[in-house]
Amino acid sequence: MASLSPLCDLPFELFGEVAANLDKASIKALRLACPTPKVSAATRPLLFRSIALRLGTLDWTLNWARSRFACLDALQDEAALQWSIFSECRKLVIDTRYPFVVTADKAIDRRDEVDKLGIQAFEDELIDPLRVSIPEIEQEAFLSLLRRVHSAATGLHTVEWRTTDDAPLEMHNDICDLLFPPAAAQRYTLDVAITVTPSEGTPYLEKLANINFLAIKIAARRRSEFNPSAEFQNTGDVVKRCPDLRGFEFYSKAAVFTYETSEPLRAPLNRISGSKLEIFKADSNLGFTHALNWNKLRNVKELWISGDSSITYIQDLSELFHGFNEVGASLDRLSVENYNEPIHRYLLDSRSTLSDLELWGFWKSEKLGEDFWEQIIPRHAPTLRRLKIYNLSNPRIWSWLDWEANYAKKNLRKCTQLEDLTIAFCDGHKCYLLELVENLLPACPRLHTISLVYNLYTPKGGIQATNQALKAWTSTNSSIFDGRALTLRYDDPYKGCMCFPRRTPEDEIPELWFDRLVQTWRLARNDGVYRFDRQNDLYLTDDKLAWTSTTYSLLNEAMLFSF
Repeated sequence: MASLSPLCDLPFELFGEVAANLDKASIKALRLACPTPKVSAATRPLLFRSIALRLGTLDWTLNWARSRFACLDALQDEAALQWSIFSECRKLVIDTRYPFVVTADKAIDRRDEVDKLGIQAFEDELIDPLRVSIPEIEQEAFLSLLRRVHSAATGLHTVEWRTTDDAPLEMHNDICDLLFPPAAAQRYTLDVAITVTPSEGTPYLEKLANINFLAIKIAARRRSEFNPSAEFQNTGDVVKRCPDLRGFEFYSKAAVFTYETSEPLRAPLNRISGSKLEIFKADSNLGFTHALNWNKLRNVKELWISGDSSITYIQDLSELFHGFNEVGASLDRLSVENYNEPIHRYLLDSRSTLSDLELWGFWKSEKLGEDFWEQIIPRHAPTLRRLKIYNLSNPRIWSWLDWEANYAKKNLRKCTQLEDLTIAFCDGHKCYLLELVENLLPACPRLHTISLVYNLYTPKGGIQATNQALKAWTSTNSSIFDGRALTLRYDDPYKGCMCFPRRTPEDEIPELWFDRLVQTWRLARNDGVYRFDRQNDLYLTDDKLAWTSTTYSLLNEAMLFSF
C-alpha cells in the first residue's frame, strides 16, 4: 500500500488519466490495493463500462456469485454492495453456452491431453465426460447476479447473449423473460447468438423475440440429423417476432432440394418493415435468398456468405449480387468462401469499394486468382483497411516470391490504407514472412497487424520455418521500422494441437473451454536493433457462435469464455 501512495495521492484528474491507460486486470488490482473514494470514483467508469457474465469458468466454479466482482468495495457484506456502480455499464455480455463444472485439475489434464494426443483429444468420448452440469444452486446464483446487474445498469446501450441448448431450458427461459419484454427494445440494442441441435433446439427458440441482431446456428454431429423444413420454419417464426431486426445470421448444413422448403424463412424476411437490415450472413443453402425483396437488403453494410455445396449455389449467388446492385446497396465488408465468377463480377462492378474483404475458401481457377490481384485489389485499394486471404490453392497467386509476374507482391502495396492483413506466406518449408514485412511496411504506413495462416491440413512445416526465421531475424533499418508498431499473430484453429512452442507463465491454469489459442510477436527495438519479441499466449473466447458437436470439425467446435 505504501508503494502506491504517490500514485493514489495524485490529483483526481491526473489519476484518472493514468488509470485510463491500464487494462481491466490492473484496475481491479489497484482498487483492491487502494480502496479509497478517489480511486473508486476514478476507476468506476473504466471498469464497469463493459461487463461479461460467463458460466463454465474456473473462476465461477470456485467462487460462485459472491466474488464475481472481487474488485468491489465492501465485498464482505453482500447487502452492502453498491449496485448503483453498474449505472456506468453500457455493454452487458451474457454467456451461458457452457454451464459445466470446471476445476483446475480438469483444465490442466485437458492441456496435457492435447499435448499428448493432438487432434484426437477433441473426440467426443474425451470431451463429453467434461460436460458435468453446473448444480442448480449455482445456476440460481448466476441468475440472481444477472438480474441485479441488469436492473442496476440503467445506462445500458447493448446486451449480447451467447447461448446453446446445452443450457438448462428453465434457466434459458428465465433469461428470455428478463431480456425480451417489449419495453427492452426501447432500452437497449439486443444481440443474440444461439446454437441449437435439430433434436433439442425448438423449445430454445420459442421465446426469442424483440431482437435487433439475431444469429441462429443449427448444429449436428451427422448430416443426416438435419431437418431443413423444421429449421426454416422455426427460424422464420423467430424472425416474425423481431420487427426491428437489423442483423440476421443463419448457419446450417442441411441439404435443401427445392426453393419451397425455405419459404417459411423467406416470407418473414420479406415482411420486415422498411430496410433496417445492416448485417446479413448465411452459411447454408442460399435458396432462402431466392426471390427476396431486395429492398430489404438495401442498407446492408456487411455480407458473409457460404454454401458452396448447394446445387443452385452459383445461380443463387448471382441473383443475390444482382439484387444488391439493383437496389444500390453499398457494402463495406464482404466475406465469402470459394472465389468464383459471380463474386469476381460483383467486386469488379459494385457501386462502392470495400473497407474489409475476407476470402477463406479456394480460387476456382488460377486465372481468377490472377485477375483478383490485377483487377480487384487495385480497384478497392484506396479504401481497403482489412484484407484476409486464407486460400492456398496455388503458390503463384498468393506467395511473396520475387517473381517477375508476382501479382500479389505487385498490387498489395497499392493498399496504402491497409491496417490488418491476413495472408499465407509459406511455400512448403520456405518462409517469406520477413520479406513481406520489409517490402510492405514502407508502402502501407497504417499496417499494424499481420496474421499468419498456413495450409490447414499440414501446417507444421510452415510453422517450423516461421519460428526459425523469427528467431534469427534482426534489422537495423530505421527508415522502415522507426516509430512503427507491428504485431504478428497466429490463431491456432486446432486449439493448441498445431501451434508454435507455447509461452505461458508457469503458474497459469489454461482455460478448459476456449475458442482459440492466439500466439503473438511484437516489433521491438533495443540498442538500434529491431526484432520480434514473443508475447505470452492467450486463450481467447470471443467467437459469437459455436457448434455443439465436438467431432473433427475443430474450427466449428463449441468452446466457452472466461470471465
